[in-house]
Amino acid sequence: MVKVHKYALATVLHDFCRYKISCSTRPSPYLHSHDYFEFIIISNGQSTHYVNKTSIKMKKGDVAFIRPKDIHRCIPNGSDFEFYNIAVEPNLVTILFSFLGDDFDPKPYLEKTLPPTVTLLASELNSVISSADRLIRLYTLQQSNIEYLYRVFVLDLFARLISTPVIAFEKNIPGWFKSVITEMMEPANYVEGISAMYRISGVSPGYLSRTCRKYTNKTPTEIVNSIRLMKAVNLLDTTELPIMDIAMDVGFNNLSHFYHQFKKVYGYSPNKFRQEFMYADDHLEATKQSDIEKGYS
Repeated sequence: MVKVHKYALATVLHDFCRYKISCSTRPSPYLHSHDYFEFIIISNGQSTHYVNKTSIKMKKGDVAFIRPKDIHRCIPNGSDFEFYNIAVEPNLVTILFSFLGDDFDPKPYLEKTLPPTVTLLASELNSVISSADRLIRLYTLQQSNIEYLYRVFVLDLFARLISTPVIAFEKNIPGWFKSVITEMMEPANYVEGISAMYRISGVSPGYLSRTCRKYTNKTPTEIVNSIRLMKAVNLLDTTELPIMDIAMDVGFNNLSHFYHQFKKVYGYSPNKFRQEFMYADDHLEATKQSDIEKGYS
């Protein structure tokens, strides 16, 4: 019988901080599980992820949400492999899921055989890595007052996870459907909307709808809207564009509908979301600079 190592959150934390984030080129050599949740972000190269007796290919930009029940290990495919590992306390996941309200169903994220996995666009991956690197610098300097910034970072990862159609890499997912989702991430396609999805798929609307339901538990329209909202979050966080312009840029022609869909998913209006996250990011940057100066003075 293969030995499975069990990692406890208490053993990977330091006294000064209740979170752990790291960047490495060498994953654990053992099959293992944890008593906590974990995000794995592939920042470069490729790997084979052995999880729950299944082999999954992961590439740059892939993000996997590992649950405590998952038994896994990563094997790099090549010398250029690099990944980020973010440990997440179970209590934080419970709070986040509760915050999302009764409309949110956590089962697809907790009960699927394989971990939920999404692929970030290059710009999104760069943004996530930049934030992760900032936190690692602050962690290295043993700053004890930045856990809320870590929680903001984890919330951002969850937002990307739940606002992108979640497709656990089940063995029988057809390649054409994965390609459709990837193509729909392109601005011209998600702005055009459902007609682009029909055209790209090359199958009948009914067959596409059944496929979407089977593998994502969403309708084609819900998938398009979730992609649009993900892009809207990125624009809110990285630009100063007016809300109306952002809505139009991502394909929402009705501002009221955009507000309704956004608040349904994120729990905030777009304005409130921007205020909360722009403040957090600005504060993180200021804290980073101050602490680096103190650490090297």
